[in-house]
Amino acid sequence: MGKLVLKDCAIEVDGVDLSARASKVTITSSKNLVESTAFGAAYRESEIGIGDASMAVTFQQDYDAGSVNATLWPLHVAGSKFRVRVTPTGAAVSATNPAYFLAEALLPEYTPLNGSVGDLSTIDVTFQNGGQRGVEVATA
Repeated sequence: MGKLVLKDCAIEVDGVDLSARASKVTITSSKNLVESTAFGAAYRESEIGIGDASMAVTFQQDYDAGSVNATLWPLHVAGSKFRVRVTPTGAAVSATNPAYFLAEALLPEYTPLNGSVGDLSTIDVTFQNGGQRGVEVATA
């Protein structure tokens, strides 16, 4: 099995391709660990509880029409749910290039400007799960 060097991840937010402005992506699916130990137990016991999901992306900020700020600011202000889709490469979705998505993402926090003098303005955005589906995966 080959190793993957990330060179051309595809990142789509609410139908807008922002891949050319992204430099890092992290997809997280987690579940709470709930202790279920009862009296008389010799070891702690646990059960899997409620899940959570998020997608974090580092974007190179710009203010062009149809780009980063023009896409993210309205989603943040509206507070409505939208879809975020990420694939490891820009190739067609397949078993070797799965699409991971949040069908009901929210953007509760947004920093439209970040950086120091002479720096590239980058922003870290975390899309939070806003529904019962969590991170989903498609291979076709």
